[in-house]
Amino acid sequence: MSPSIPVGGDGHGEGRGRPRTIDAGQRDELRRRPAWFPLLPAAASLGVYALLGVVATTESLGPLRFLAWPGLGLVMAGFLAAAHDCFHLSFLGSRRGNRIAGMLWCTPILTNFSAVKVAHMVHHRRTRVEGDSEHRLDFHHTAEYLAFLGSPLATARSAHRSMRLASERHSTPFLRSRRQRREAQQDAVLLMAWLALALGLSAWAPRTMLELYWGPLAFYLPMASAIALPEHYRCGDGPATLPSTRTTISNGLVRMLIWNSNYHVEHHLFPWVPSCNLPRAHRLVRGELRHCSSGYLAFHARVLRDTSRR
Repeated sequence: MSPSIPVGGDGHGEGRGRPRTIDAGQRDELRRRPAWFPLLPAAASLGVYALLGVVATTESLGPLRFLAWPGLGLVMAGFLAAAHDCFHLSFLGSRRGNRIAGMLWCTPILTNFSAVKVAHMVHHRRTRVEGDSEHRLDFHHTAEYLAFLGSPLATARSAHRSMRLASERHSTPFLRSRRQRREAQQDAVLLMAWLALALGLSAWAPRTMLELYWGPLAFYLPMASAIALPEHYRCGDGPATLPSTRTTISNGLVRMLIWNSNYHVEHHLFPWVPSCNLPRAHRLVRGELRHCSSGYLAFHARVLRDTSRR
């Protein structure tokens, strides 16, 4: 077992090796998508983006308007969280609909939906054991932690890895079937078309595109990384969920923007649950949790304190 230390509130609840069983009625309730999902959270995400976009382009605010960029980056991180519902076929009712929706969410953040989906499914099967598609992290210095949150070229490198899959010469260790490789190629072509469009718009309206897209995009990976880090950082070995995974308690606005992805233990226990029902799943299992952080700021403050002492 890897060492498990209290980071931002770990140890909340004694937990057991596995959660109690839910009955058929609870399972049906968790699986059921309400009529307002996914339209309402999607509209909320895009509405917040539009509102922050107004702030980012209001010249009378001076340099303060650029404070909207991290917020826009957080909304973009929520785009990936919405696509995550599509990974698990819980966003819409059909496989094709989920694929199309996932591509649409991932394209503005220059992410290959199909490639990330396949890697994510490997992560679920092999959480915190050999073969996990997500690297085990343990920062020994603050510089390592800051580098993880995103270097200036991180987004460009990520986009390049996503788009080069358009060529048959490039693949990933997780794209094994012909269908997986074909779909990743299709997504890569879509990304290149989007990038060409974005660059064309940038030539026509460079300042607007900087304020509404490129500037916020620079904050996307740091925000996505900050949201993802608590999920398994310094938790125990898998593949059992309770010892290997962390839930993070957060406020309603953040939960809305990241599509309830803070409920990560609950997601690993019930990956088929639409994100709108994860708070309900949390109520069912919160007494079982071994790792529960009191908030994202508290978690990252604890990591900073820990790395600064080494």
